[in-house]
Amino acid sequence: MGARGGAGASCLAAALAAESARARQSVLVDLDLGGGGLDVLLGIENDGGLRWPDLGAARGQVAADDVVPLLPTWERVSVLSGDHRRPEAPSGEVVVDVLRGLGAGGANVVVDLPRAAAAREVQVLGLCTVVVLLVPCDVAGVAGAHAILGGPLREVAVVWVVAGPAASGRLAPVEVAAALDRPLSAALRADRAIGESVERGFGPLIARRQRLRKVAAELWLGVEELAPEAPGDAVVVRPTEGGLGGWRR
Repeated sequence: MGARGGAGASCLAAALAAESARARQSVLVDLDLGGGGLDVLLGIENDGGLRWPDLGAARGQVAADDVVPLLPTWERVSVLSGDHRRPEAPSGEVVVDVLRGLGAGGANVVVDLPRAAAAREVQVLGLCTVVVLLVPCDVAGVAGAHAILGGPLREVAVVWVVAGPAASGRLAPVEVAAALDRPLSAALRADRAIGESVERGFGPLIARRQRLRKVAAELWLGVEELAPEAPGDAVVVRPTEGGLGGWRR
Protein backbone atom coordinates (compact mmCIF):
# COMPACT_ATOMS: atom_id res chain seq x y z
CA MET A 1 0.00 0.00 0.00
CA GLY A 2 1.42 3.37 -0.96
CA ALA A 3 1.39 6.20 1.56
CA ARG A 4 0.55 8.51 -1.33
CA GLY A 5 -0.05 8.27 -5.06
CA GLY A 6 2.92 7.48 -7.27
CA ALA A 7 4.86 5.76 -4.51
CA GLY A 8 5.78 2.78 -6.70
CA ALA A 9 3.85 0.24 -4.65
CA SER A 10 2.54 -1.61 -7.72
CA CYS A 11 6.13 -2.26 -8.82
CA LEU A 12 6.99 -3.54 -5.35
CA ALA A 13 3.90 -5.77 -5.37
CA ALA A 14 4.96 -7.22 -8.71
CA ALA A 15 8.48 -7.86 -7.44
CA LEU A 16 7.15 -9.59 -4.31
CA ALA A 17 4.89 -11.82 -6.39
CA ALA A 18 7.79 -12.74 -8.69
CA GLU A 19 9.93 -13.61 -5.69
CA SER A 20 7.19 -15.77 -4.15
CA ALA A 21 6.71 -17.60 -7.47
CA ARG A 22 10.28 -18.92 -7.33
CA ALA A 23 9.14 -21.66 -4.92
CA ARG A 24 5.35 -21.80 -5.10
CA GLN A 25 2.40 -20.88 -7.27
CA SER A 26 1.78 -17.14 -6.90
CA VAL A 27 -1.10 -14.86 -7.85
CA LEU A 28 -0.77 -11.09 -8.13
CA VAL A 29 -4.14 -9.40 -7.63
CA ASP A 30 -4.92 -5.87 -8.82
CA LEU A 31 -7.34 -4.00 -6.58
CA ASP A 32 -6.45 -0.54 -7.86
CA LEU A 33 -9.43 -0.90 -10.15
CA GLY A 34 -9.77 2.79 -10.91
CA GLY A 35 -6.37 2.74 -12.61
CA GLY A 36 -5.18 1.60 -16.01
CA GLY A 37 -4.74 -2.02 -14.98
CA LEU A 38 -1.81 -3.88 -13.51
CA ASP A 39 -1.50 -5.81 -16.77
CA VAL A 40 -0.43 -2.57 -18.50
CA LEU A 41 2.34 -2.00 -15.93
CA LEU A 42 3.59 -5.53 -16.58
CA GLY A 43 3.33 -5.30 -20.37
CA ILE A 44 0.76 -8.12 -20.70
CA GLU A 45 -2.35 -6.07 -21.49
CA ASN A 46 -2.68 -7.76 -24.90
CA ASP A 47 -2.35 -11.29 -23.52
CA GLY A 48 -5.49 -13.36 -23.28
CA GLY A 49 -7.01 -14.50 -20.01
CA LEU A 50 -9.47 -13.50 -17.33
CA ARG A 51 -9.69 -10.01 -15.84
CA TRP A 52 -11.83 -8.77 -12.96
CA PRO A 53 -14.85 -7.94 -15.18
CA ASP A 54 -15.02 -11.63 -16.13
CA LEU A 55 -15.48 -12.59 -12.47
CA GLY A 56 -18.41 -10.31 -11.68
CA ALA A 57 -20.64 -13.28 -10.83
CA ALA A 58 -18.07 -15.17 -8.74
CA ARG A 59 -19.68 -15.60 -5.33
CA GLY A 60 -19.58 -18.12 -2.53
CA GLN A 61 -16.92 -20.83 -2.74
CA VAL A 62 -14.66 -19.82 -5.61
CA ALA A 63 -12.34 -22.65 -6.66
CA ALA A 64 -8.81 -21.50 -7.41
CA ASP A 65 -8.48 -24.30 -9.96
CA ASP A 66 -11.30 -22.70 -11.96
CA VAL A 67 -9.60 -19.28 -12.01
CA VAL A 68 -5.81 -19.51 -11.87
CA PRO A 69 -5.24 -21.57 -15.06
CA LEU A 70 -7.21 -18.96 -17.03
CA LEU A 71 -5.18 -15.94 -15.88
CA PRO A 72 -2.41 -14.30 -17.92
CA THR A 73 1.10 -14.80 -16.54
CA TRP A 74 4.18 -12.66 -16.02
CA GLU A 75 7.49 -13.88 -14.57
CA ARG A 76 5.78 -17.19 -13.63
CA VAL A 77 3.13 -15.20 -11.72
CA SER A 78 -0.58 -15.54 -12.48
CA VAL A 79 -2.06 -12.03 -12.69
CA LEU A 80 -5.65 -11.04 -11.89
CA SER A 81 -5.83 -7.50 -13.23
CA GLY A 82 -8.38 -4.82 -13.87
CA ASP A 83 -9.13 -4.00 -17.50
CA HIS A 84 -8.79 -0.45 -18.82
CA ARG A 85 -11.09 -1.40 -21.70
CA ARG A 86 -13.79 -2.54 -19.27
CA PRO A 87 -13.39 -0.34 -16.19
CA GLU A 88 -16.34 -1.74 -14.22
CA ALA A 89 -15.21 -2.90 -10.78
CA PRO A 90 -16.41 -6.04 -8.96
CA SER A 91 -18.39 -5.75 -5.76
CA GLY A 92 -16.64 -6.01 -2.42
CA GLU A 93 -18.30 -9.38 -1.84
CA VAL A 94 -16.89 -10.76 -5.09
CA VAL A 95 -13.39 -9.49 -4.22
CA VAL A 96 -13.42 -11.17 -0.80
CA ASP A 97 -14.80 -14.47 -2.12
CA VAL A 98 -12.23 -14.61 -4.93
CA LEU A 99 -9.33 -13.81 -2.58
CA ARG A 100 -10.49 -16.47 -0.13
CA GLY A 101 -10.73 -18.98 -2.96
CA LEU A 102 -7.25 -18.20 -4.24
CA GLY A 103 -5.76 -18.53 -0.78
CA ALA A 104 -7.62 -21.77 -0.09
CA GLY A 105 -6.16 -23.18 -3.30
CA GLY A 106 -2.70 -23.03 -1.79
CA ALA A 107 -1.25 -20.17 -3.83
CA ASN A 108 0.67 -17.24 -2.44
CA VAL A 109 -1.48 -14.16 -3.00
CA VAL A 110 -0.01 -10.67 -3.33
CA VAL A 111 -2.55 -7.85 -3.50
CA ASP A 112 -1.94 -4.38 -4.90
CA LEU A 113 -4.38 -2.43 -2.73
CA PRO A 114 -4.80 1.36 -3.00
CA ARG A 115 -5.50 3.53 0.02
CA ALA A 116 -9.13 4.25 -0.85
CA ALA A 117 -9.92 0.57 -1.33
CA ALA A 118 -8.25 -0.29 1.99
CA ALA A 119 -10.64 2.03 3.79
CA ARG A 120 -13.59 0.56 1.89
CA GLU A 121 -12.66 -3.14 1.79
CA VAL A 122 -11.83 -3.75 5.44
CA GLN A 123 -12.41 -7.50 5.02
CA VAL A 124 -9.52 -7.68 2.56
CA LEU A 125 -7.10 -6.48 5.22
CA GLY A 126 -8.39 -9.19 7.54
CA LEU A 127 -7.26 -11.85 5.08
CA CYS A 128 -3.66 -10.67 5.06
CA THR A 129 -0.60 -12.13 6.71
CA VAL A 130 1.21 -8.82 6.40
CA VAL A 131 0.66 -5.36 4.93
CA VAL A 132 3.64 -3.57 3.39
CA LEU A 133 3.36 0.22 3.50
CA LEU A 134 5.61 2.01 1.00
CA VAL A 135 6.41 5.53 2.21
CA PRO A 136 8.17 8.00 -0.13
CA CYS A 137 10.86 10.00 1.66
CA ASP A 138 9.03 13.32 1.61
CA VAL A 139 6.59 15.27 3.77
CA ALA A 140 3.53 14.18 1.79
CA GLY A 141 4.57 10.54 2.10
CA VAL A 142 5.03 10.74 5.86
CA ALA A 143 1.73 12.60 6.31
CA GLY A 144 -0.07 9.99 4.24
CA ALA A 145 1.52 7.19 6.23
CA HIS A 146 0.36 8.75 9.51
CA ALA A 147 -3.21 8.91 8.19
CA ILE A 148 -3.18 5.31 6.95
CA LEU A 149 -1.55 3.87 10.07
CA GLY A 150 -4.10 5.66 12.25
CA GLY A 151 -7.00 4.71 9.95
CA PRO A 152 -7.35 1.60 7.76
CA LEU A 153 -4.25 -0.12 9.18
CA ARG A 154 -4.96 0.63 12.82
CA GLU A 155 -6.27 -2.90 13.54
CA VAL A 156 -3.89 -4.78 11.24
CA ALA A 157 -1.60 -7.08 13.22
CA VAL A 158 1.47 -6.94 10.99
CA VAL A 159 2.54 -3.81 9.10
CA TRP A 160 6.00 -3.38 7.61
CA VAL A 161 7.20 0.05 6.54
CA VAL A 162 9.43 0.39 3.48
CA ALA A 163 11.00 3.76 2.65
CA GLY A 164 10.77 4.69 -1.02
CA PRO A 165 12.35 7.31 -3.27
CA ALA A 166 10.75 10.72 -3.78
CA ALA A 167 11.56 13.02 -6.69
CA SER A 168 11.74 16.18 -4.59
CA GLY A 169 11.92 14.77 -1.08
CA ARG A 170 14.89 15.51 1.13
CA LEU A 171 14.10 13.20 4.02
CA ALA A 172 16.44 10.33 4.74
CA PRO A 173 14.98 6.86 5.43
CA VAL A 174 16.03 7.14 9.07
CA GLU A 175 14.04 10.38 9.35
CA VAL A 176 10.97 8.65 7.92
CA ALA A 177 11.30 5.92 10.54
CA ALA A 178 11.67 8.50 13.32
CA ALA A 179 8.67 10.52 12.14
CA LEU A 180 6.48 7.40 12.10
CA ASP A 181 8.03 5.93 15.27
CA ARG A 182 8.41 2.60 13.48
CA PRO A 183 11.43 0.63 12.29
CA LEU A 184 12.02 0.29 8.56
CA SER A 185 11.94 -3.17 7.04
CA ALA A 186 13.79 -1.95 3.94
CA ALA A 187 14.52 1.05 1.74
CA LEU A 188 14.30 1.47 -2.01
CA ARG A 189 16.46 3.76 -4.13
CA ALA A 190 15.37 5.73 -7.18
CA ASP A 191 15.86 3.71 -10.36
CA ARG A 192 15.08 5.40 -13.67
CA ALA A 193 15.57 2.14 -15.52
CA ILE A 194 12.37 0.77 -13.98
CA GLY A 195 10.24 3.45 -15.61
CA GLU A 196 12.00 2.98 -18.92
CA SER A 197 11.45 -0.78 -18.77
CA VAL A 198 7.73 -0.34 -18.01
CA GLU A 199 7.33 2.12 -20.89
CA ARG A 200 8.89 -0.43 -23.24
CA GLY A 201 6.41 -3.10 -22.11
CA PHE A 202 8.79 -5.29 -20.12
CA GLY A 203 7.53 -4.63 -16.59
CA PRO A 204 9.53 -3.37 -13.60
CA LEU A 205 12.06 -6.20 -13.17
CA ILE A 206 15.13 -5.49 -15.28
CA ALA A 207 18.28 -6.96 -13.72
CA ARG A 208 19.20 -9.84 -11.43
CA ARG A 209 21.07 -7.52 -9.04
CA GLN A 210 18.37 -4.87 -9.09
CA ARG A 211 17.68 -3.26 -5.69
CA LEU A 212 13.95 -3.85 -6.13
CA ARG A 213 14.56 -7.59 -6.49
CA LYS A 214 16.82 -7.64 -3.44
CA VAL A 215 14.28 -5.84 -1.26
CA ALA A 216 11.48 -8.13 -2.48
CA ALA A 217 13.57 -11.21 -1.64
CA GLU A 218 14.29 -9.93 1.87
CA LEU A 219 10.66 -9.07 2.50
CA TRP A 220 9.40 -12.39 1.17
CA LEU A 221 11.76 -14.28 3.46
CA GLY A 222 10.09 -12.46 6.35
CA VAL A 223 6.63 -13.38 5.04
CA GLU A 224 7.56 -17.05 4.98
CA GLU A 225 8.77 -16.82 8.56
CA LEU A 226 5.50 -15.21 9.65
CA ALA A 227 3.10 -17.36 7.63
CA PRO A 228 2.76 -20.30 10.06
CA GLU A 229 1.70 -18.04 12.93
CA ALA A 230 -0.12 -15.14 11.28
CA PRO A 231 -3.73 -15.17 10.01
CA GLY A 232 -4.65 -14.95 6.35
CA ASP A 233 -3.25 -16.02 3.03
CA ALA A 234 -2.26 -12.76 1.38
CA VAL A 235 0.29 -10.00 1.38
CA VAL A 236 -0.94 -6.51 0.61
CA VAL A 237 1.33 -3.93 -0.89
CA ARG A 238 0.49 -0.53 -2.03
CA PRO A 239 3.97 0.17 -1.37
CA THR A 240 17.79 1.21 5.62
CA GLU A 241 19.94 1.33 2.92
CA GLY A 242 21.44 -1.33 5.20
CA GLY A 243 18.54 -3.72 4.66
CA LEU A 244 16.05 -5.05 7.17
CA GLY A 245 15.44 -3.37 10.47
CA GLY A 246 13.64 -6.36 11.95
CA TRP A 247 10.11 -7.70 11.62
CA ARG A 248 7.53 -6.06 13.85
CA ARG A 249 4.21 -7.60 14.76
